[in-house]
Amino acid sequence: MRLVRLPSGRAPAQHAESVARRTVMMVARKIRTHRVGVRQGSETGASFARLGRPVIQSRRLMSGFSAMQNTALATMAIALASSAGAQETVSASLPAIVVSARVTTWQGDARAAYSLIHDDYCAGADGIVRHAVPELLARDLRAGIATVVGGCEWRGLTTTLAEFAAQGFEIVNHSYSHPHVTPDVARQEIGESKRRLEADSGSPVTFFAFPYDDFNDETLEVVADTGHLGSRAGQPGINPPDGIDPLRVRFEVFGPYSSYEKNHEGLNRYVDDTLELGGWGVRECHGVEDGSWEPVPLAEYRAHLDHVRAKVHERLLWMAPPSTVLRYQLARSRCGAPLIAEHRVSIAADEACLKLATPLTLALQVAGDSPRIVVHSEELELPTRLGPSGEWLVDIKPGQSIDVLVPD
Repeated sequence: MRLVRLPSGRAPAQHAESVARRTVMMVARKIRTHRVGVRQGSETGASFARLGRPVIQSRRLMSGFSAMQNTALATMAIALASSAGAQETVSASLPAIVVSARVTTWQGDARAAYSLIHDDYCAGADGIVRHAVPELLARDLRAGIATVVGGCEWRGLTTTLAEFAAQGFEIVNHSYSHPHVTPDVARQEIGESKRRLEADSGSPVTFFAFPYDDFNDETLEVVADTGHLGSRAGQPGINPPDGIDPLRVRFEVFGPYSSYEKNHEGLNRYVDDTLELGGWGVRECHGVEDGSWEPVPLAEYRAHLDHVRAKVHERLLWMAPPSTVLRYQLARSRCGAPLIAEHRVSIAADEACLKLATPLTLALQVAGDSPRIVVHSEELELPTRLGPSGEWLVDIKPGQSIDVLVPD
């Protein structure tokens, strides 16, 4: 990227004219056009006005540089550079040619996704706050905390829910009093507990975990009717990368009802199987080193989290709370395919897509062999990185447009 620095003592107007001349010369060298159009309005002309980056469209070859000097580009370049004349630097970048764009299966183009849910907070699983939360935070990992809200009210622990939410943990609805949820109590145990959890945590509660993993079609209908995005109510196993039923999310429980061993080898093997299938693994645990049902020994828990962290750092695994993963998958299926218009890329979005309000990872192929690209959306430069398949990765929101540039 070339930077044009404002020399000491030079007036902004003189600097603006110098910037314009340099811009036109750069365009002549790089593009060699006769007819040059600069997009205006909400398109890339607005981006240039903000960022000092010219975006050029080539129409046909020119015979010489003098013809281009007399085009509208030179006049517009001077005017646009004047508006940025007081800035210290002006960046020179060219529009990229975007060859392809796709939404990755999982965020960050990870091979698979993994969610950990700790059940029975405020109902005997005291090791969640004593061990699980600190161990997860120490590794920069987050999980779902399935909460029995009646127990929190009885024990005076409701204020802890807002603290967990502020730290990035998801407050999962685990009923009001932890009964077998039958249709006659479903509104109280599902709907009312959701309302109270949201009031106590100050954050949306969108995922339900059935106590005793006991559910039927009628209670699943109440989950949907009360505004939940999904529920842990599927068969044991791994969720496929496509076609997930949000109300019947599959999972494995740590305990006697799982085919995996009750130690860190079994916990890790479930993650490795999830990576092999490219799906979404959901692990149900209760407490850690406490008096809850089938608690995970602390040493086994630490060994498991170390394994997960290693896979995350290798960019093979995306670990996130259940609603985060579910939102991504639903958005990927409900939002439109990426739209490419030269250097500009966007994701079409209708009301159902926008309601999910979740960023999606785009994998971009750009013509040429530039070692770097620059992606802007409005006034922000978005982080990018090179993915495992040689595509450039960037997270954008549905309905958002980005400009893809290559530094000069």
